[in-house]
Amino acid sequence: MKYLIALDQGTTSSRAMIFDENRKIIDISQKEFRQIFPKPGWVEHDPKDILNTQLGVLDEVIGRALGGGKAGAGGGCDESRAGTGVGSACGELGAESGVGSAFGESGTGTGVGGACDGIRAEDIAAIGITNQRETTIVWDKRTGEPVYNAIVWQCRRTADYCEELKAIPGMVEKIREKTGLLIDSYFSATKIKWILENVPGLEPDNLLFGTVDTWLLWNMTCGKVHVTDYTNASRTMLFNIKDLCWDKELLEIFGIPESMLPEVRSSAEVYGTYKVCIGGDEERKVFGIYGKDAGCGSGGGNERTPGQSFGKGLIAQGGAVGEGLGSQGGVAGEGLGCRGGVAGECLGCRDGVAGEGLGCRDGVAGEGLGCRDGVAGEGLGCLAGDGYGGSLEADEGSGKAPNENFSIFEIPISGMAGDQQCALFGQRCFAPGQAKNSYGTGCFLLMNMGEECRISQNGLITTIGIGLKDRINYAIEGSVFIGSAVIEWLRDGLKIIESASASSDIAASLEDNGGVYFVPAFTGLGAPYWDMYARGAIMGITRGTTDAHIVRAAVESMAFQTMELLDAMIEDSGIMVSDLNVDGGACRDSFLMQFQADVSEINIIRPKNIETTALGAALLAGLGVGLWKSPEEIDSFRREEVDRVFYPQTDRKSEVAEWKACVGRTLTRKSQG
Repeated sequence: MKYLIALDQGTTSSRAMIFDENRKIIDISQKEFRQIFPKPGWVEHDPKDILNTQLGVLDEVIGRALGGGKAGAGGGCDESRAGTGVGSACGELGAESGVGSAFGESGTGTGVGGACDGIRAEDIAAIGITNQRETTIVWDKRTGEPVYNAIVWQCRRTADYCEELKAIPGMVEKIREKTGLLIDSYFSATKIKWILENVPGLEPDNLLFGTVDTWLLWNMTCGKVHVTDYTNASRTMLFNIKDLCWDKELLEIFGIPESMLPEVRSSAEVYGTYKVCIGGDEERKVFGIYGKDAGCGSGGGNERTPGQSFGKGLIAQGGAVGEGLGSQGGVAGEGLGCRGGVAGECLGCRDGVAGEGLGCRDGVAGEGLGCRDGVAGEGLGCLAGDGYGGSLEADEGSGKAPNENFSIFEIPISGMAGDQQCALFGQRCFAPGQAKNSYGTGCFLLMNMGEECRISQNGLITTIGIGLKDRINYAIEGSVFIGSAVIEWLRDGLKIIESASASSDIAASLEDNGGVYFVPAFTGLGAPYWDMYARGAIMGITRGTTDAHIVRAAVESMAFQTMELLDAMIEDSGIMVSDLNVDGGACRDSFLMQFQADVSEINIIRPKNIETTALGAALLAGLGVGLWKSPEEIDSFRREEVDRVFYPQTDRKSEVAEWKACVGRTLTRKSQG
């Protein structure tokens, strides 16, 4: 049996999932990260949070898979006190936690279970990456340090500049014809421009840009691979989707050096490998992940057993729970790779001396990642036993394990696509006219348009649906900026519900919405309106309105917004769509799915496995290493995967009319003029 790992890096959390070759979920790990809101309408992430959480959950699932239930994730120096874990990866996933932290003391965090008797390393066929799109990261290629926080796809800071662009005669048409996109701060180009113009002291020749997929891949391959795929490139507003290249005219318009941009490749091929250091004895534990700042580290403390201490990040050394990657000496460091009780601001500092390079030692900045004594090595942080309290020697930083009790295993990274395109692939929408909607933080509706690139005339965008070596499939897409995020706001902002899952029962408990409509334009309205200045509104409130009516109106807003996208898409394509495939966390809400069927007058198909974004990444990775030969072979095993079909039951035309009237009241003069 072969296994595939999907990395699903989303807007609010990072996840890692293991699938077997029969598409069954074997294990899953997830970790949320900070949301940063510096000003109204601005949204940022710390790129290190993205990296740390994504590599952290990857480490956890690999540890469980290869460990056979005996590895400890943060178990300190006393293995007997490691946590009980989350259950067998081949059985039901449990909910137990409480792993040991430093030196076997009880701590918090998620424990590890096992994968039956342990999956063999050689049976992990590949890793696929799927990611939040448009989110923009710029970093220094010499140090790997981001020059600014990641500017998230939701961020509206460049809205005024976009209005200036629109005012230039012919600019809207030029950008739409080249990229398939509308001018909007949603996309990456204006975010890159903002960073270049607002962050002081930048040296463009030393900068790299990437969407989140590129940032992860660059780090996972030790800074060797600077690549994106067709789907992510098509979201930047810099990529010519007809000529399949970075558009030099657009680069000049935005003032962006082409040297910053990644190479664009297909969505299913081997880009590089991720190195894993594992033990060779009977317990066969994962002792370290060979990736950026992870290192195959020694255990430290009073034990000479490598890697018993994992920490909150990857490979906390010396028995410590480190918040960063590779903290040493029993101290939790805020920087990556700090040692000696001092939190370092840079990556890889030691003895309290901040080095400018990644993986530097004794204050000497090395040019490569994972260098030792100022010598750049290819092995990324594989630290020698000399002075580090451990027994695993580095072979000149080469990444080779000299001890026969350890081995290095390389996992191909062979699939990559933006999250919505991955969901389209995971839903097996391979034929023109097939469509899917993902209910996540936002809602994203995509329809496969085949190999013909057609530009939308109804406020939608044309994008690359999937880009393989032998074919490019285009898609029409509509985006709802605020989907299930509105439910999170009810929970965290208004605090009128205790959990997101409670919204379904509350909505279903009412006969109707009581005339209350909620337009959640927190960061503007997407397709088909594209009003960056619109803001949220709750309308129809009376003395009889209760919290429950507001909750129901919020749930209904996801269906109404999706309905408007679907109507525009059908008009654009001329194709009557009879079925809509759905996925994402909110599609578990049967009330929402039935309401969607009613307002859209269409069948809604919910699969048994709603994790189609991660599944798409896994399928692409398998395709990239030849586990399957073609999409058609993948499509052949779709049968028996449907959970439920929701058919239209109730006439909602009057409610649809009321919704559209409410949206009209939120539109601003700028958008209408």
